[in-house]
Amino acid sequence: MNIQYANYVASDYFYYKNPDNENFFFCSTDKFSPNWKKTIVLSKDYENAFDEEFTEPSTNITAEFLNSKNLNDVLTFTKKYGTLINTKLFSPNYSETHNASALSGMVHAECNLDKNCAYDLMLYEHFLFYQYELFHLQQLHSKLASLSSNANSASFFLSLLNATVYLLINPYLDLFCHIEYLEPSIDTIVDDNFPYFKLRYELNKNLKTNHEPVDQYLRKAYPIIEDSNKISETFYSLIYEIISMFFDYDEKTFPNIFSYPLFEEYFSYEKRCMDNDYWLKSKKLIIQFAESVFNEILSFHLKDIHPLSKFSIYSTELCWHFPSLAHAIFFDFYVKINENSTYKICANERCNKIFLYTTENSPRKKYCSDRCAHNAANRRSIRKKRQQLKSKSNV
Repeated sequence: MNIQYANYVASDYFYYKNPDNENFFFCSTDKFSPNWKKTIVLSKDYENAFDEEFTEPSTNITAEFLNSKNLNDVLTFTKKYGTLINTKLFSPNYSETHNASALSGMVHAECNLDKNCAYDLMLYEHFLFYQYELFHLQQLHSKLASLSSNANSASFFLSLLNATVYLLINPYLDLFCHIEYLEPSIDTIVDDNFPYFKLRYELNKNLKTNHEPVDQYLRKAYPIIEDSNKISETFYSLIYEIISMFFDYDEKTFPNIFSYPLFEEYFSYEKRCMDNDYWLKSKKLIIQFAESVFNEILSFHLKDIHPLSKFSIYSTELCWHFPSLAHAIFFDFYVKINENSTYKICANERCNKIFLYTTENSPRKKYCSDRCAHNAANRRSIRKKRQQLKSKSNV
């Protein structure tokens, strides 16, 4: 399948901290030029290429996007591929507030620049919104893909529920709505086919209204690379307050699989630590809940994508319209996971790189490279020898 996106990529970018609101943004060094246009190839169907020359992408852009862990990484990504949401090219299903002109005005305002400024701009937290979404979609999909080998593990189903909660609550959701929809009501963003997205919106709005300090704390509580298996009691106490809003929400909005008793047990410390039988009994419900949230959040990011036909007497080629590079990356992720592949975090504790692997050919692959596997094995061997020496010295 052909997945390409023609973005505007300036010759160079830098990042800058806005002194008025302490937020970072990325800016091109030159004013906009139509000559910036660059076709970014996410994947290519070479069988239909005929005599045209195509260059296979040397890296996986989705993995690069997920592995951009700091400002310098994001700057490198932007220099290579351009801004994630280009204000000149942004083209979702048009509405009065959700369009390129509105987006451009909001981004320029957030950067304290004139709306007629001709530089290419991207807010760092706007990038983080999409990265957070895809990272936790990847985490949840990776867990669901490993379900068969963990069918009798109570801790696995608790971690699956944890991963689902992580995906539900994005600390940058408020900024996303503000920038792309101009402070809308939720009904202008999604219809009733997206109940969990509506819930996320209400949760975030309540946090902003009633718990202003919590919004900032949330950003610190969600490091992008944190494993949802390792969640502190601080996380639970914070999320308890947030998810308790579920009980005030209209239950009829949600499918029957949304279980309020399940969440009551989720917040019981004693149950989490002691009653493994409960999580195994609830596994069907947890799987249904995880799948529903995963499918809805991913569908939200795919809803503005539509097919394009490029017919000629030599070939019929199906291509796709993407409102932004971000949408193309989410679509690439969607295609990959439907080809029996998934993304996984390297088990090498000194790497933690996210990599793509095929679940059929290497279902138990833990490392992104042979080098990481070798280095991890060496560290295990060294630790074992040290432990043996320590045991001998204590005898």
